[in-house]
Amino acid sequence: KSAPAKDDTLAAPPKSLDLWFSEPVDLSLLRVTLAGPGAANIALGKAAQAGTGKDAHVTVPVAGVMGAGAYAVTWVVAGADGHPTRGSFAFRLKSGR
Repeated sequence: KSAPAKDDTLAAPPKSLDLWFSEPVDLSLLRVTLAGPGAANIALGKAAQAGTGKDAHVTVPVAGVMGAGAYAVTWVVAGADGHPTRGSFAFRLKSGR
């Protein structure tokens, strides 16, 4: 799961992107990108483990400025077996900061 969730419409920009995984994540192998309107990349901070255990929670601070429009998040991480796992989701922002 994620926050913002897939297809969410937000009134204000998120302070972070939160991702939950079914197993622990090696942060050195995690890559997250946030693309905004016009496919412009939005700056992100350093990912941090926000929880441990079976459902690993990772939070990635949003450092860049976000305006109204559509956004796409993509992520990739290598699993314990070394094979990459990837995903993506989109959300909309009604107003920026």
